[in-house]
Order: sequence, then structure tokens, then C-alpha cells
Amino acid sequence: MQNKLIRFALGALAVGAAASSFAQIKWAPNFQAALAQAKASNKLLMVEFYTAWDANGKKLEEGTFKDNTAEEVAAKYVPVRVNVEKEGKDLGAKFHITNYPTVLFIDHSENVIGIIDGYETPDEFVKHGNSFLKDYSEFPGYEAKYKANSKNLDAIAHLGVIYANRYQIAPALSKLAEAEKIDPNNATDKLSDLYNFIADYYQNASTFDPAIKYFQKTADTSKSTDKRAYGYLSIVSCYFSKAQLDPEGVYEHPITLEQARSYIEAARKATDACAKLPNLKDEDKKILKQDQVNIKQLQQQLGH
Repeated sequence: MQNKLIRFALGALAVGAAASSFAQIKWAPNFQAALAQAKASNKLLMVEFYTAWDANGKKLEEGTFKDNTAEEVAAKYVPVRVNVEKEGKDLGAKFHITNYPTVLFIDHSENVIGIIDGYETPDEFVKHGNSFLKDYSEFPGYEAKYKANSKNLDAIAHLGVIYANRYQIAPALSKLAEAEKIDPNNATDKLSDLYNFIADYYQNASTFDPAIKYFQKTADTSKSTDKRAYGYLSIVSCYFSKAQLDPEGVYEHPITLEQARSYIEAARKATDACAKLPNLKDEDKKILKQDQVNIKQLQQQLGH
């Protein structure tokens, strides 16, 4: 559920930078020095690819990286910043960096084990930074379980989640196909996280239709209220993004007024379904309430 992708002319959705100077993160002087330090300390690398002009990069550096908890997570890695228009140009090309900022988490062999694509709040950064470490430590064990028994649903689902978390969508979808052959109706609830992580990948790539498809699978089949709520609220976020208005014709694929109205109506239906879930967490209730307010405002803007 990536609200950072929503773009509205609504003040309530604006995110501001929280500070005006760099955090206390101890950045390595350059990539090679960071790689050597990582090998010596047996840590993974955290590489921020940035440009001097990107506003989201400045928000990440001046807001998120100023957060104490985010700084603690960064300290678990060897962090280094590279300007993709200067000293990091070749490195950016090597890792196919096309969006700024991008934060790569890589091992000593320069294999990518995690990606943050764009701006993230401190909470999002902390969640992902810790999850990449967990994935990295657990991957060999799940891989061994899978090699010992290719029908081990737990191993298949966990490997798929890790692949999706690394933006390796082809192997993630392959693992999903294997999992669905074993449990086509998600009766075990072991596919729910995999659906959500694959959907997150597509949402981060602004490919909203497949994202909605997989979020809906979780919402329809999971036994967990928390996972179903994540699915429904993420669907709302996707439809909000699909309903971007284009008064100046600046978007590559502008939509019609009727399309925007249909997207907001679909978002409303998702909030209605979410509101009916039992035992919603307070955090989800807060997001749901704000989504409902935003829907009413957008309906007014769109002439509903």
C-alpha cells in the first residue's frame, strides 16, 4: 500500500520534509570504500543513488534519514551515497537505475537483495530495511527446504515473497504459479503475503491493473483481517493513482472525466468492503477514515 504514489491537489495528502540537514548516518566516502568496509565488517551495503535536482531525494535525505530509528537501521548496513550524474554514472548504469532516489541493498558479490524505489517515510524505510536483512538471512534456509521438497508450500511462498521484495518479479510469479497449483483457493492462507508483495511491486511500478488484481486476491481469500485490510486499502490507493486529473495535459496517458469517476467509485466500493471487516486495527481505521474523506472530496471535484 504505497500512498507515496498518489498525486492529488489535496492539501491533506501533502508530505513535507521534516528537517533541513543530513542525518547522523555515517556515509562511506565512495562505493569501493563501502564495499571494502562491508566485506571487512560482514555487513551488507546500502547504496543511495541520487541527483542534485530531485525533490524526492531531498525529502528522503532531509526527512527520512534524519529520523533516529531510520538511522539505526542504516547503521546495520554500510551506507554510501552516489550521484548518478557524476561519480555514480557508471554504477547507476550497471544497476539499471532509472528512478531517483533509488536505494539498493546489495551483498558482497554486488547482488541486489533489496530495493527502495523513490521516497519513503521513516516508517516505510525502517520496515523495508529490516525486512531485507530478514530476507537475506532466511533465503538459504527456504531454498534448502524447497530443494529437499519442491512441494513445500511454506518454502515456495516465502521464496516468492523474497523475490518480489527484491523486485525480481519473474521468479516471484513463477513461485506464485507453483503455490497456486498446490493451494488454488488459498485455503492455507500462505499465499496472502505473496499476493500482496507481488501487488506492491506492480503498484510501485505504477502498473495499477495487475496490482489491483493481486491485492483483490488477498482481500477475497485471506483469513486474516490485517491482510485483507491491506489489500482493500491498497486497492483504494491504486484507484486514487489511476484517477489523476490532467487539467494541463501533462500526463502521458490522460484520462476522461468518466474514467476518473469510475475509478473513484471503485475506490469507494473497496472502502465499504474494508469497513465491514471485523476487528480492524486502529491504524487501518485511521487510513480508512482518511480515504473516505478523500473520496467525498474527489466526488465533489468530479461532479458526482
